Amino acid sequence: MYSRCANRVHSVQVSAFALLLVVVTATAYFRPFFYPDVVPYAAAVISADEHNPQLVHEAVKRELISEIGQEKYQSLLCDPSPWWSAMMSSPQGLLEQLPFYSVKPLYVAAARLLVRHTPLDAFHALHLVSALCLIPIGIVLLLWTRQPLAAALLLLTPTVLFAGRAVTPDALSTALVISGLYLLFRKRNWWGCALLIVSIYARPDNLVICGLVFLWLVYKREMPLIHGALLSALALVSFHMISWLSGFFGWTAIFLNSVAAVGFPAQHVFHLTLHDYAKGLFLGIRSFCSSSEIAIWIFVGILAVKRLGTGNRSVQLLSMVAASTAIRFLIFPFPQDRFFLPAYLISGIALASTWKLNNCEPLTG
Repeated sequence: MYSRCANRVHSVQVSAFALLLVVVTATAYFRPFFYPDVVPYAAAVISADEHNPQLVHEAVKRELISEIGQEKYQSLLCDPSPWWSAMMSSPQGLLEQLPFYSVKPLYVAAARLLVRHTPLDAFHALHLVSALCLIPIGIVLLLWTRQPLAAALLLLTPTVLFAGRAVTPDALSTALVISGLYLLFRKRNWWGCALLIVSIYARPDNLVICGLVFLWLVYKREMPLIHGALLSALALVSFHMISWLSGFFGWTAIFLNSVAAVGFPAQHVFHLTLHDYAKGLFLGIRSFCSSSEIAIWIFVGILAVKRLGTGNRSVQLLSMVAASTAIRFLIFPFPQDRFFLPAYLISGIALASTWKLNNCEPLTG
């Protein structure tokens, strides 16, 4: 795909980027970041084959101690969070948290496949999935920017490194989303749309970016209306099927559980008022404004738009990602950089396409 660029870019640059990508991926796996979500994700992986809640709870506890050590495990038992204490003290408490995590079936299924066919336990399998997703992210960065240095800078951003080191589906989701957007940039529209639909199985809220992209393609007459409608229907069916199969509690439950996580959600009656939403939105905006990384990437995106213009295809795709990010924030106003990672990377890619760090002509669309 970048044969013209490869003929001009010095081979050492590309080789150095490839080496960097391998080192970053290996470091992400061997030096993981302990994120509490690893416990329910591991339980979701184990419970796919073991249906006894007590045995699942014991297996998770055993793997957690192996992961962090007995001393840190004992200190975590003192955590006052009802969400954490319920999972640690009760098989039922852990079981009731699973719908919030099994709703990302592609991530869980990938780790389950590794557990079944390799010596890895659930914790290490989840870490390996997250780490390996850095490879397609890095490849897309290099293909799209056609600048090894720019791709390296984007790869080494804190949110990318965190996504590869933590047990969350964000690295997998980002890999699928930016791969799909890259194919759309190259006008491989059907393959790009297919990857975006698959990304719903990594993070169901990717339904938003799917809908916006399909609408954009229809508006630009790159896709017939009937095809856009069929793809939208497929995305909606995928979303509702995932929610149904996982036993997902619904938007109200995840909204309130994000504000103040409860220990036994299946036994809790969730009722969202306008005041509750306004409070969550206020806290989200305050957190949003205090995040230094968000401000940086907004500036990068604005600069890219000014330099490339609104008619540029990269900028148009950035607009789709930015709009989907804004909609997601209004639905779940709990900003974490990992949720915005596709928007960050597309902003960086769009700006990097205006650079000339070597003799390769950037892809500007």
